[in-house]
Amino acid sequence: MKDTHESIENLHAIHIHRTPISLMAYCEIFIYIFPLIYAPTIIFNLGLNDADWVAYFIVLITQFVLISLYNIQNQLEYPFDNIGVDDIDLNNFKLGR
Repeated sequence: MKDTHESIENLHAIHIHRTPISLMAYCEIFIYIFPLIYAPTIIFNLGLNDADWVAYFIVLITQFVLISLYNIQNQLEYPFDNIGVDDIDLNNFKLGR
């Protein structure tokens, strides 16, 4: 019974206390601004002699990773929306009387 109460309190805490809005905004701004800063740095470090596709590939891979992490954060943020595969279905915890 103690474990059940602790689990209910944890679920309630997850539902109530979410990621601060400022952290989410920082992540989103960083995703949009990062390529503008990172791409010229990569091009400068690679030099003009190397192929252009290498710089684009590095920046695209980095952006893919950042956006993937942002999406994972959003999926973990709302575990009760029944959109993802790993969401918590509260209907399974209902007791029939």
